[in-house]
Amino acid sequence: MYNIRSMAKQEDLRKSTSRFYNEVNIGYDRNLKLAGDSGLLDHHFGLGYFDTSKIPGMSQQEISDAIRSLETIQARVLIDMMGDVTPQHQVLDAGCGRGGTAFRLHDLKHCEIDGVTIAGKQAQFASAEAQQRGCQYGVRFWEMDMLALGFPQSSFDRIFSNETTP
Repeated sequence: MYNIRSMAKQEDLRKSTSRFYNEVNIGYDRNLKLAGDSGLLDHHFGLGYFDTSKIPGMSQQEISDAIRSLETIQARVLIDMMGDVTPQHQVLDAGCGRGGTAFRLHDLKHCEIDGVTIAGKQAQFASAEAQQRGCQYGVRFWEMDMLALGFPQSSFDRIFSNETTP
């Protein structure tokens, strides 16, 4: 049960997180640099094995490729856990960030996806990426708190969240 104090702390956390992601300097954004031309932006969590003893002999590109591989595995595991997703399904990406997992899901399953993030800058970035990919009608991004959704009840067949904390 939430009390007034914990609700205030939650609101402070939401505001500070939103401010952080809205103020990221694109010129110094390591996630954007690591994404390269892939357009798939993650925050560098992943699943799988990586032999760290090889790092001293690896180039920055090889390290980036290894990170991207682990991120892709993580996203695929989450997508597979959703079960049978068809193009007729409506999916919510709760805490979509800049859309990395949503784009992977759309590319694999061709379903409709609405992604929500508390950072308007992330929603704008992901929307521009969707337009560039030509999927802006199947993948939409909104500035919205995943704890206070503005969608009608029962709007989604599936909901997923990757690398978020409500």
